[in-house]
Parts: sequence; structure tokens; C-alpha cells
Amino acid sequence: MRRDPTYAMDHQPEFVLSMQTALALELGSSHRVGGVARTWTPVPASPTATRDHAFVALLSALRPFGGLMRVDDLADVLVRRGHGDHASLARAIVSGELISFEWNRDYWIPVFQLDGYSLVLKSGARKAVAQLAGVFDGWDLSIWFATPNPWLAERAPVQVIEEDEDAVADAARAARFIVKG
Repeated sequence: MRRDPTYAMDHQPEFVLSMQTALALELGSSHRVGGVARTWTPVPASPTATRDHAFVALLSALRPFGGLMRVDDLADVLVRRGHGDHASLARAIVSGELISFEWNRDYWIPVFQLDGYSLVLKSGARKAVAQLAGVFDGWDLSIWFATPNPWLAERAPVQVIEEDEDAVADAARAARFIVKG
């Protein structure tokens, strides 16, 4: 049975963020998405934090911005819509243009970086990813986009990218400088 590609975005139960990554994603603040206030309440950090918990936290943080999609499912959608294929998607991932990461034997794409129906990579995401290329891997990039950033008035880059892609690129440049010196 084939899973619906939007399953990860629409059918996950609501979770309370937990563990180390959840604390990094959102420290109890709230913001508005589409006029709806979103609040994440982290659970205190635990030494038993796992990547599974971090994935659920990331999924929750990115859900208002399109969520996450399996690479294979995205490739199938591209083919159906006539906007690409498995090879073009693989090239975008390998070249570092498109953020992806591995979790639970699947590769995942944060959907916020793609433009609606065409699924073309948005210029704001491209600019920020270019700044952080070679500094962060796909997992760390996904976390970076979902984490409140002091350069963006404590808003996550994913919250700001639609309204001010240059500010997000500047925040990415600052992150690169902090990490690499």
C-alpha cells in the first residue's frame, strides 16, 4: 500500500515538543501563522533524547509551513505534475540546493523551501542554503530554519523567509561566520 505523500504533514497527532532539540526549536514562545497563534511548549531536556523525538519536534515546528515530505513521494508528485522527475530531484539534493535529511530509512524534504504547485525551489531558501553550504548538513539546516534566531528578532527563519528573504540570508551569513569564524 502506497502512503499518501502529505501524510507526514497532515496526519500526525499533535505532540508536545520534548527533549533537547525541542528546546532549541522553540523556547516557549508563540507566533502567528496565517492569523492563528501557534505556541510550542517544550518539555524539560532529558539525557534520553533521541533523533526520533527531534524528528517529531521538527515536524511540529515545520507543519505550519508545509511540513516534511518523503523524497520519493515528492519525486512522484513532480512526475505527475510534469515539473521534474527523480533524477532532477536527486541533482538538486546532491548539489546542495535542496535541503534533505535521512530519518528512519527515508529521506525527507522540508516543504517550506518549495513553491506551491510548481514545487520549484524558492529563491529565499536558495539564498540562505547557499550561505550555509558546507557548514551544516541537511538535518542541521532544517533545525536552523525552525529555530528562533536573534538576527531575526527571535523569529525562526522559516517564519520570516516569505516576507524578508534578504534578512534570512543575512542571518544565515552570520551563522556561517559564527560557526566557521
